[in-house]
Amino acid sequence: MNIETVVTIVETVSQVAVVITLFYLAIQIRQNTIQSRRSELDFAMEQSGLVRMALAENSELADIWLKGSANRRMLCKIEKLRFDSLVNQRFWVLFHMYDRTETGFLEESFWGYASKQLEQLVGAPGVQEWWQENLHLFPKQYIKVVARHVSIASS
Repeated sequence: MNIETVVTIVETVSQVAVVITLFYLAIQIRQNTIQSRRSELDFAMEQSGLVRMALAENSELADIWLKGSANRRMLCKIEKLRFDSLVNQRFWVLFHMYDRTETGFLEESFWGYASKQLEQLVGAPGVQEWWQENLHLFPKQYIKVVARHVSIASS
């Protein structure tokens, strides 16, 4: 075997190794993307579940939620603080879902489910009152999204 043949064989083996490495990296990136999306979805569902479970497990808190949703002014200072904390948490969870959908971490269909929750949330007069007082805490794009859902819920 002459030197040119050896060089050709080495170059061919190197090219095959590069192709195999690129293929392997593509598989790893795809698996990592899937895992990242699952983690985002798990986080969103966990955070959403915290509010639901708090209401399910605590009848006093559930009563505050029902009264505050109907009319936030009916609440005493402590009840208002608890209600406002729940509403704030709920809006931030929904923002997280919206943001992750917009950035491609969650599938578009997931926001369809979450936007129904947002529509239901802003349908409550007490929640709308809280939103008007606190919307400045949220990103402008999300404020526009919520405004569309408020108009849908109001019609």
